[in-house]
Amino acid sequence: MDKRLIDIDKVVEYIEERMKSADNTEELWRLQCKLVDGHFDSDPIPLPTIKPGDKVRHEIHGYGTAHGLGNENILVAFNTLQHALIVPAKEVEVVE
Repeated sequence: MDKRLIDIDKVVEYIEERMKSADNTEELWRLQCKLVDGHFDSDPIPLPTIKPGDKVRHEIHGYGTAHGLGNENILVAFNTLQHALIVPAKEVEVVE
C-alpha cells in the first residue's frame, strides 16, 4: 500500500462533526487524540549523509564539491559553474 500524506486538521474537523451526532463518541475521541498526537504521521524523508568536502553529483548541474550544509540544503561548488549554488540535499548524491 502506498503511503499518503493527509491534512490532520481536516481529519480532526471531520471527527468533531461526527462526534456531534455519533453514538460512539468515545472511540472517535480516541482516534482524534491519536491524530493530534502524531500517532499516524508519515516517516521523515531520509536525507543523504553528505559532509563538507564530499564530491557530489546533481542531475542538472553535474559534479561538484559540497561546502556548506543546512537542515535540508547544501552549498555546492559545481565544476561547470563559476559560483556555488544552494540545492536541496535530496537532489544530490555522493560520488567517489
